Amino acid sequence: MDFDQQKKIVLEKLFKPDKSKKGGVDEKLVPLINLINSHNDFYTTSSCSGRIMLFSDNDSKIKTDASWLFVSHEIITFEQIEPSLEILPEAITSFKMEGMILHIACRTLETAKQLIIFSQNNGYKHTGLLSLSKRFIVQIMGVERFDAPIAKSGSLLVSKEYLKLLIETANKKLLKTHNKIDLFFENFKKEFFDQFRL
Repeated sequence: MDFDQQKKIVLEKLFKPDKSKKGGVDEKLVPLINLINSHNDFYTTSSCSGRIMLFSDNDSKIKTDASWLFVSHEIITFEQIEPSLEILPEAITSFKMEGMILHIACRTLETAKQLIIFSQNNGYKHTGLLSLSKRFIVQIMGVERFDAPIAKSGSLLVSKEYLKLLIETANKKLLKTHNKIDLFFENFKKEFFDQFRL
């Protein structure tokens, strides 16, 4: 199956409910995803606009064993996560913030290299080629992230004040993430579209 056929199949399913925790494309990323997918040489395969979460992995490498106690793709308050702290799992529970992540299929190795260089020059240093086998997939990852254990054996290990500090820090990083998405959108348009305009 060639690039254009693969792109057509992926885009037909893009805005339909999917198997992710969110169940679909993050609203914050819709303009950027639409822009990328309108280019002849690219299409997105998965994405996240950044998120704040409470997460317990049960010390397992199996993804389905993980417990997602709380997830938000927007800034949060302590009151929003408080109900999730009332009944905690026995395993270690962490407060996490993760930045934007995009997986983009590229028509050729050259267009993949161009996208990698562009992304790295626009603040996404953790960008690289994820796949070379059937498709050229570029992974773009934001650097804004942290992970702090907060509970073990069903009990909190930290104070309410410390949790509020984590939330404040996560909110700042998520706002920075969203601002970088807006800038990435504008610069992507200049790099990959404006150069072709008369």
